[in-house]
Amino acid sequence: MTHVAFATLPVLDLDRAIAFWRDVMGAQVSADMAFDPPGGAASRFVLMAFPGARTQIHLNPVDTLPVTDRPALPLIVGDVEAEERRLQALGVEILTPPTPAPWDPETLHALIRDSEGATIMLASR
Repeated sequence: MTHVAFATLPVLDLDRAIAFWRDVMGAQVSADMAFDPPGGAASRFVLMAFPGARTQIHLNPVDTLPVTDRPALPLIVGDVEAEERRLQALGVEILTPPTPAPWDPETLHALIRDSEGATIMLASR
């Protein structure tokens, strides 16, 4: 195996989520197509890609978000503090400002809320 192709992120409103990940987070739509699995409900298959990253984000439409106290998706960013300031200026809800991670004091991390209510972790490594 060489890498993870995509990580699935449940979303309530697919178009709103696409706009958030594209316009706020800087990802690009790499796939947006009809998806009609045998025996399943017709939907859309949407992948978002960050420039230079191999793993993509699969935005998966759901009726309800899973209840969890853990981040739905960890993202590595070059400068956690600068990214937190940029996102805050765009109106993104900051749940936890940049702090050393409890599992590794050398890792800076912050938690934000995406357009669908999921917790997203920004980490320095």
